[in-house]
Amino acid sequence: MNTRAKGKEAEDAAAAFLREKGYDILARNFYGERKEIDIIARKRGLVIFVEVKSSNTKIPPETMVNEIKVASLAQAAEAFIAESQIKDVDYRFDILAMRKKGAYWQINHIEDAFSNYGTQ
Repeated sequence: MNTRAKGKEAEDAAAAFLREKGYDILARNFYGERKEIDIIARKRGLVIFVEVKSSNTKIPPETMVNEIKVASLAQAAEAFIAESQIKDVDYRFDILAMRKKGAYWQINHIEDAFSNYGTQ
């Protein structure tokens, strides 16, 4: 399986995980300002921008999100908010760190991962 297929598999599992937790998926693979957000969801009036990171190495996937990626996500989130014309929305950024364990995914859901970019 190539890298793109593995990424899609991880994102599919992440979206299913969020749905099971009561999130509504608003968009997947949203591009704004030439930047991508893997999943945009909503739960209880809060919009959540989700970065999905998967890894099969010993390096924790969540540590692969650096300052450049955070800035990129913030730009794409601003584009989504402008395009969707959502007014006075509270939002946050989450990371879903994914590791494949046999047929199952081990998922670490880090809520409000970049609190300085969003509100709760």
